[in-house]
Amino acid sequence: MNEQKRKRVLRIGCLVLAGVFVLSLLGSIQAGHLYDGPLMEAMLAIVGSVFAVLVVIGIPVDTTTE
Repeated sequence: MNEQKRKRVLRIGCLVLAGVFVLSLLGSIQAGHLYDGPLMEAMLAIVGSVFAVLVVIGIPVDTTTE
């Protein structure tokens, strides 16, 4: 049982770290810290794909600004 619990904790930890990484990338894009070029285009394509998947799944995505 301890092995299963350890694996679950590792999975959750990895997901949290991946989420923090993605949020930091999104913050960099929003703040304009990434330079124009292929990297920026790739990141915007990934963000667009993520938004599309979230909408198809049914999770509301609010892209409005104040």
